[in-house]
Amino acid sequence: RYHPRNLLLTKLSPGPHDETADEFQRSMARLVTELLKLYDDGILVRTPKYPNGGRRVRVILVAVCCDHPAMCKAGGFADHKSNNWPCTCCEISHKDIQTPAAFPARDGQQHREEAAKYAKIPEYDKKGRDDFARKFGTRHFELSRLSYFDPVRQIIIDPMHCIFLGTYN
Repeated sequence: RYHPRNLLLTKLSPGPHDETADEFQRSMARLVTELLKLYDDGILVRTPKYPNGGRRVRVILVAVCCDHPAMCKAGGFADHKSNNWPCTCCEISHKDIQTPAAFPARDGQQHREEAAKYAKIPEYDKKGRDDFARKFGTRHFELSRLSYFDPVRQIIIDPMHCIFLGTYN
């Protein structure tokens, strides 16, 4: 089950410039809609054992593996350059980053709830959306429509990026 044949590349961001967080989410909407159908209804797959009716197969998204900027966009997190929310796993601020005791873990459900509040801010209110993201370190993310998905635990940085950039220990 962990073979490359079981992996699926689902999205490449178009160039020549990076998408904004909101543009990224608009392009994810169709993928998430398809994932919802595959999770709720599944598909019938014919197998040698069940050639006539087939077997119902349901699909879930186990993990999102990407570089850090895409991780922030996919999960609705503030970027690592954010003064108040530099980390996607905890609620540390830049001023407290040297204090290991001050690393309260992020909660996926709370992050999801804040993302829902962000989504209610009209798209034309760019200042309101930016202020909200600055204050809470959260933006809307399409993957929040998947009831089983925890952005804090299920979005990971691609290990090859870490090796390539020399950031692993």
